Amino acid sequence: MEVFPKAIYYKRQPEVGFYEDFFAGITQIIPISASLAHLAYTEACQAGLSGLDALHIAAAKLSEAEEFITPERAIKPLFRVTGIVITTMPCRNM
Repeated sequence: MEVFPKAIYYKRQPEVGFYEDFFAGITQIIPISASLAHLAYTEACQAGLSGLDALHIAAAKLSEAEEFITPERAIKPLFRVTGIVITTMPCRNM
């Protein structure tokens, strides 16, 4: 929701292709729920996250993901999150 639509809108085809390949491996979808929203709010308050980042982290934690991969740089609030490994996606020429 956060990265894919923007790449499509700006017609960045290499980036679109990368995200299509990357997200093709999705094995679980976490539905929006009160427990997801509550955990997202808690994560946002503890790490200073934006709402969407908090929802992503909460979904990753509820799915028991071992790692959260992001295009964000290591200076962003996502890297304050505890309880899951946060990894910056390697920069590639898109």
